[in-house]
Amino acid sequence: GLGAAPILDFRLLVSVGLPHSQTSLDGAMGIAQETFAKVEGLLQSMHLYPQRLSPQGLIGLIFELLNPGHPLDLLPAWDEFLPLREQMVFADSPLRIEPERLFLDGRVLKSLSVKQYPPIASLSTINQAIGDAVKGMDQIPTPFFLTFNAIALDQDKDIKAIEAKASLITYQSLGFLAKLLPKIQDKKDNFDILLKGIADGRRLVRGCLHLVLYG
Repeated sequence: GLGAAPILDFRLLVSVGLPHSQTSLDGAMGIAQETFAKVEGLLQSMHLYPQRLSPQGLIGLIFELLNPGHPLDLLPAWDEFLPLREQMVFADSPLRIEPERLFLDGRVLKSLSVKQYPPIASLSTINQAIGDAVKGMDQIPTPFFLTFNAIALDQDKDIKAIEAKASLITYQSLGFLAKLLPKIQDKKDNFDILLKGIADGRRLVRGCLHLVLYG
C-alpha cells in the first residue's frame, strides 16, 4: 500500500530578483509585483499550484537551512521593523569552513556543483537530479537542498561575446593546442550545442545548479 511506499518529500520554491534604477520605491515595487504575477501565472499553467510565501514562511525556511541544530520551537516571529537577514540566523550557530566540507550548527554539510550539464533539460527530467520519486534505494538518503539560479542576459551583447569565444575555441581545436589540451574539443562541442540553440531561437540565460547535503 501507499503507507509503505518511501515517497520523496520535497518543497519547490521559486524566487525572482530584479535589478532596478528607479528613484521611487513605489515604481520599483510596481515592476516587481507585475513580474511576480507573471511568474505565478506561469507556474499555474504548469500545474504546480503555487502558494505565496509570507515573510514568516521565509524565515521558517531559512531557519531550518542555516540553524539545523536548533529546535523548530525556537523559530522567531517576523519583526517588520528589522531586515529579514537579521531574523534568520542565530548568533550561536557556529560555522567552520574546510576545503571539503562545512560544519554548521552541529551538522556536516557537503557542497556539490555540476561538472557537466546535459544537452537538454526539462521539468519532465528534473526528478533525475534528486533521485527516483518512489524507489528508496535511488534517492538521496540525507536531507538536502538543490538550487538553480538563472540570470536573464542581454541577448544581443552576450550572444556576440559567445560567438567570438566560440570562434576562438573552434580555431584552437583545429591546431596543435588540441593535442596538448584534449579538453578543448569538449569545449568546442559545448559551444556547438549552445550556438545551435541560439540559431533555433532559444533565449540565452546563465545558470548555476548547486546541491548541498546535510549529514
